[in-house]
Amino acid sequence: MAIDLNTVEEEEEDEPVERSASGVGTVCLDLWHACAGPLISLPSKGSVMVYLPQGHMEVLGNGGGGMMMHCDVPPHVFCRVVDVQLRADAVTDIVYAQLSLVAESKEALKQFHEGNANREGDELNEMNSSGDSPPPHMFCKTLTASDTSTHGGFSVPCRAAEDCFPPLDYEQQRPSQELVAKDLHG
Repeated sequence: MAIDLNTVEEEEEDEPVERSASGVGTVCLDLWHACAGPLISLPSKGSVMVYLPQGHMEVLGNGGGGMMMHCDVPPHVFCRVVDVQLRADAVTDIVYAQLSLVAESKEALKQFHEGNANREGDELNEMNSSGDSPPPHMFCKTLTASDTSTHGGFSVPCRAAEDCFPPLDYEQQRPSQELVAKDLHG
């Protein structure tokens, strides 16, 4: 499929970014992975994982020690992932994943250990980048006052332009590309 960047097409209204009451919205998968880095891996929906309540409490800053003793919470809980949402902090742009977990019953754990469990998480995991798809090409540039001008353009190093953008059609009278830039929040 050829992309002609010299023509302007009317795009349909973009779907609004889903926002919660805290102002945090879901994030585009490719952009999230570009910000999170190449070494990140996420559990897929349906997979079984171990939740560590004490570690969670320590990350939240409550220390976990005293409260854990009073609540009689076990040191680890086997859970099934029911939802994975990719998020970005509205102020700092730090990316994170919000997992929704459901505790597994003892019968399900027994089946899991015996290898008879229904492995819903074994299907293709679209949250993690597979070895078949190449990583997205990225180019970062901090815009300065010299990048703002009346003609509305800015320069990109040749190597970055070749890696990140489709090739220019030099048969056009004035080869150029029009880009629509979006940040993590849409």
